[in-house]
Amino acid sequence: MYKMLIVDDEPEIRSGLRYLNWESVGVEAVGECEHGLEACQWLEQNAADLIVTDIRMPVMNGLELAEHVAKRYSHIKTVVLSGYNDFEMARESLRHGVIDYLLKPINPEEMLSVISNTVNMLRMESQQRENQKRLERQVRRTTKLLRQQFLRRLLFQSVDPDEMEEGCAAAEMLLEGRRCAVGVLKLDLQAPWDQAYSDKDRKLILFAFDNVIEELWDEAGIGYHFVDYADGNVYLISAPDPSGPHEPLIEHLDSLKRHLRKFRGLFRTTISIALGSEQEPGGLDLSRRQAMAVLAQAGNDALAVYNGSRLAAGDAAEPEDAKADSPPPSGGAGGKPAHYVVNAAMAYIRENYDRVLTLQEVAQHVHVNASYLSSLFKEATGDTFVHFLTSLRMERAKALLKDPQFKVYEIGQIVGYENPRYFAEIFKKYTGKTPYEYRCN
Repeated sequence: MYKMLIVDDEPEIRSGLRYLNWESVGVEAVGECEHGLEACQWLEQNAADLIVTDIRMPVMNGLELAEHVAKRYSHIKTVVLSGYNDFEMARESLRHGVIDYLLKPINPEEMLSVISNTVNMLRMESQQRENQKRLERQVRRTTKLLRQQFLRRLLFQSVDPDEMEEGCAAAEMLLEGRRCAVGVLKLDLQAPWDQAYSDKDRKLILFAFDNVIEELWDEAGIGYHFVDYADGNVYLISAPDPSGPHEPLIEHLDSLKRHLRKFRGLFRTTISIALGSEQEPGGLDLSRRQAMAVLAQAGNDALAVYNGSRLAAGDAAEPEDAKADSPPPSGGAGGKPAHYVVNAAMAYIRENYDRVLTLQEVAQHVHVNASYLSSLFKEATGDTFVHFLTSLRMERAKALLKDPQFKVYEIGQIVGYENPRYFAEIFKKYTGKTPYEYRCN
């Protein structure tokens, strides 16, 4: 049932409205007030979905109440009651977020019909919000999956600059221009991971780790993490902002280790963490191997750092899904001219820039592989796929920032970014200003 507040300074009007058959239109009258100010106070303490209010009232009239509600409680629908002498005021009320107005004396059937239409509007908006939330959850899952795939690639093989730019953009990661290191967190088990715990317990342990590290590492802006459900290791990538102050990485690792101790009853063993050396983002596989080598030599419950000892290269196997496709013969897919492929790719990007969009998806649309399209795109336009996509998004964001009805985080989502912090960083990099600074100028 939707909750309705009745606001009128005439007791007989309030009484008459109170006893209409509201249940027939899915509404419950939950409160009554004598004027707008009393209604404002009531709304501070109670929930409502719609308000029926007179226009002419002492202290605060219906138009002032409607304006207040529109600013503070945008989800609440307002219907005003008006005498014939107030007809122009009633029409003006539509500019204050009022849904409809009715002339006194009130016709009960007309009143119920108007409220029924308002309830239908509330239901439709509720469904739209649910659909929007569902789409946002889908986008978050897609972004998280792309991030996990890219993190695995970063950790287990070298990545060239073009792949780095494309991967970071798709996964909404900030690594460019940063020196990064890999920390490896593992349980000090005597038996292999898949023998030490049941499948259910393994999933529970890593689920707990995943959530705690997400909060204490990723959301704290220290970097990113990857949980390997196959071997039970957790990989911690540091990615500090080079322009800002940051604590020594070893202190963050020590703090994380202490926080994870509260789960000792779950995994019944100690935790060791080792840290490799700082590398360019494309060389994180070396930092990972250094950390793994340190772990192999460290004792239980260790917090150790790689000390510069020599490490043999090439001890990491390349994942099957990371092998690059070889490009097709020059001339495009199926013998199509290169300019046709690039033009088709650019058109597809323009149509779909407002959601998660990867080079791989665009390449599939124009029937070539991703590495070939990347090369072809740069050759034909002098621009990279990521920069072209980012430019489209930023120009659209600049236009939207001129409209005060949109919040900054909403604009980020509209132009295809799930993470508000990432959107703000990219916007500042592109324009030299934060979204807030740009909006205020």
